[in-house]
Amino acid sequence: HAEDAGMRNLERALDVFEPLEPDVVVNAGDINDSGNDVDAVRYYKARCDARLGKLPHVACLGNHEIGFVRKENRSARTRDVCLAEFNSVFGDGPSAVVRKVIGGFDFISLAIGATDGYAPADIAALKTALDAAVARDAQRPIFVVTHFHPLDTVNSSGSKAGDSGLRSLLNGYPQVVNLSGHTHNPLQDPRSIWQGEFTAIDTSTLCYGCLDLR
Repeated sequence: HAEDAGMRNLERALDVFEPLEPDVVVNAGDINDSGNDVDAVRYYKARCDARLGKLPHVACLGNHEIGFVRKENRSARTRDVCLAEFNSVFGDGPSAVVRKVIGGFDFISLAIGATDGYAPADIAALKTALDAAVARDAQRPIFVVTHFHPLDTVNSSGSKAGDSGLRSLLNGYPQVVNLSGHTHNPLQDPRSIWQGEFTAIDTSTLCYGCLDLR
């Protein structure tokens, strides 16, 4: 819809990014709203391509991309079907973990599981990708893109928006910079960045915002 706030704000964000000539586009999920089709993801990618050029793109499946599937219990559209469709927009295969080397840096995205959070098998696959990144270059930062936050890091991550398995794994990789979304907290809040065993950053949102005053 022409008056959709997400579409308007996407264009406003591209107004900011375009003159900066970025090298890569990163999105931490919830591009689509209801999981019923992938058209919104295709639209998002097309607008990025039109405004920024066909840059490398790193994105991960969020809960909204499969929320409609869970709500309506549509067996024909499982999480894996949604994941394959989502990843295909960015030229990626159907894996929950996608690793790319861009400009000499490793970028790894991790899709959410079928019931939110991250399944043990996907955390294990993330570890394999992290170890490959360390083996390739042990000195440079590794960018890990997730929808949910590592537990007890950025603002709101102490709730169900934080994942304990993700936190436990990333604790062993001090060079990781984790970029996550989901909670829609403002970037101006200093709690949107956390530096402990690794670095975690809440990427906020281009749609409705939230405010956690705790």
